[in-house]
Amino acid sequence: MPLLEQRSVNELARRRHATRFCVITAKYIPWDPIGAMPDDRKDGRLMLLWEGDRPVIGRWDDGRKGWEAPEGMHLFEEITYWADINSPE
Repeated sequence: MPLLEQRSVNELARRRHATRFCVITAKYIPWDPIGAMPDDRKDGRLMLLWEGDRPVIGRWDDGRKGWEAPEGMHLFEEITYWADINSPE
């Protein structure tokens, strides 16, 4: 086994038996119903949206009158809540 691969295997083994862990915290996200969204949020900016049972990032497509994924450009179908994307402060 090459030295680099052996180091990776050893590192994984060491981490697997470690007793330390890290807790990640996040600021509360103030979700609002999609019907309460002000029209100024539909300007193409990225928004945090709730679709079905998961959070997604999307933006309003005025031409198609719907929320779309920024990468795949497919329309989301079940957006129920929204929140602004804010920097972690």
